[in-house]
Amino acid sequence: METGACEKGILEQGLDIAAVGSGLVLRPQPRRWIVWPVVGAIVVLAFGLIVRELPQFTGAEYRIDRILGQHRTGFLDWLAFGLNDIFGIAFGPWLAAGGGLFLVVRQKGLSALALVASIAAGCASCWLMKLLVSRHSPTTEPVWISYPSGHVAFAASLGVAAYWIFNETRWRRHVLLGSVLMVAIVAWSRLYLAVHYPTDVLASCLLTLAAAGFAAGAWNRYLPKLLRVARQLRQDA
Repeated sequence: METGACEKGILEQGLDIAAVGSGLVLRPQPRRWIVWPVVGAIVVLAFGLIVRELPQFTGAEYRIDRILGQHRTGFLDWLAFGLNDIFGIAFGPWLAAGGGLFLVVRQKGLSALALVASIAAGCASCWLMKLLVSRHSPTTEPVWISYPSGHVAFAASLGVAAYWIFNETRWRRHVLLGSVLMVAIVAWSRLYLAVHYPTDVLASCLLTLAAAGFAAGAWNRYLPKLLRVARQLRQDA
């Protein structure tokens, strides 16, 4: 990461210049990093509570699921069920742990911490929203809470973390394109399997971005101070 480029970006966003010393600045970050994420979360919550009470709208959404599932093939089933496992509870934590361990081995501890921050913010906000809205899944038995989609939230959180880590490199655009494609494919798989409504996957994307904005703001604001305290304690010891 080039320090000069980081300093310029930090000054443009009104961030603490000491954030450069952290070795990893999470960008983009909304200038009002508390207000806008909270507003975004409220909008997602309000929309979920509204659509939960509109059976006609829910029926129209489910027709989209049925259209996507009309032409099922062996390959598409394999792909959709594979993504269900990879980005679900069975393998998702292992995927995140493997990525974090790889970064630690490569001596990129702050990048590993950014990965944890992104996943924690995205998935925690998703599960909180699930509990608040409690919208029933289209076909899952027993009835599951589907708004928003946890699989899409996890995929989006991985994409956000990847963009944070590669933001100051020449691979930034490739990582962004790959992340968007990954989220889109996972979102398609949830509709193809008819376990989520379209608004479930859309809400996941919006909520994850809101959570990422808050996490980036908190990171850039407080991490440099924590690092300075840690260095001071190390020197005093």
